[in-house]
Amino acid sequence: MKLNEIKISKTFSAIILIIVISVFLLPVLGMNFMFWLAERKEQAHYSALDEQVENRVQLVTLSLKKLQLTDPALFNCISELALEQAKIPPSSSGGIDSVVELQWLGCANKGITSLDGIETLKQLSSIDLRDNAIVNINVLAQLRELENLDLSNNAVTSLEGLATLPNLKEIRLSGNQPNSIKPLLAIATLKAVDMPDTTQIYCADLEVFLNEATFIARHTNHNQECKGEYSSDIGRVIALKNAGDTLTPEDESLLLEYELQQMNQKYKQKYQ
Repeated sequence: MKLNEIKISKTFSAIILIIVISVFLLPVLGMNFMFWLAERKEQAHYSALDEQVENRVQLVTLSLKKLQLTDPALFNCISELALEQAKIPPSSSGGIDSVVELQWLGCANKGITSLDGIETLKQLSSIDLRDNAIVNINVLAQLRELENLDLSNNAVTSLEGLATLPNLKEIRLSGNQPNSIKPLLAIATLKAVDMPDTTQIYCADLEVFLNEATFIARHTNHNQECKGEYSSDIGRVIALKNAGDTLTPEDESLLLEYELQQMNQKYKQKYQ
């Protein structure tokens, strides 16, 4: 074999080796580079998200300082929920930049006694306030987007604040003893009501209410009780009086109590 043929063979072998390396090694190197580049982009993406979330938390914290809530327990509950939703990345649904953007509120069993100030959260559509000690709910009249409300097991005395709500669909009132349930009849959108305890309401009024209601009135055996042993008690006494019959002392007492209660309700509606 001649010397120049050996040199050509070595050159040819080097070329083959380079080709082999290019075919097999470069794709691997290229793939590793792509993975590295993707990882860098992912890290930059998450860093940007973290920054956006941090900005959201700061904005919500500032908005919380502007709330004028009189009840510390209510404020703490709203703060916790607002900050939790502020931590949702902007790329996902449900995040907020201000506490006034809250659409639902879950504050069951928090020891809340007052709702003053909650009226500023005008986007609320669902509120759970069961198992608290709330008496006055008039401020809820300003929450025009409210659709679902749970006030079970509170101390609500009047439902007048609910009568003007234009979107209320469902309300839970069991465990309360309001002085009247008639305001519920004024809510045209109402679909279902868990009835309040009716021990403060006359049976005749309850019977009329249930006949006029266009919504489902759910009630337990406990809150079927009302003033008067039978649902026809007051109706029977009124019929006897209109017929000119003599009433027994018990009937007269029952009728007087009923008429006084009716007068009291009319007075409250007119002057309060």
